[in-house]
Amino acid sequence: MDVIDSAFAPGVSAPAVIGLMPHVVRRLAGTIIANDKVSSVSIAEMNPRYDIDNRTAKLIAYLMNEMIDKILT
Repeated sequence: MDVIDSAFAPGVSAPAVIGLMPHVVRRLAGTIIANDKVSSVSIAEMNPRYDIDNRTAKLIAYLMNEMIDKILT
């Protein structure tokens, strides 16, 4: 999660000032998940202590939902 721009994911241990935008991460994750060789996914580097208004947690939930949807469809 610490690769995502800190404006969207402040709840990480190493915030990225000029990180990736969430829509780019979503597109990349969708492309990766579509590969038959992917057997698991891990989302790391979330720290609730630093999360502002649960932004990072909500983004994680959104990304996980998108990836699960890709797997099921």
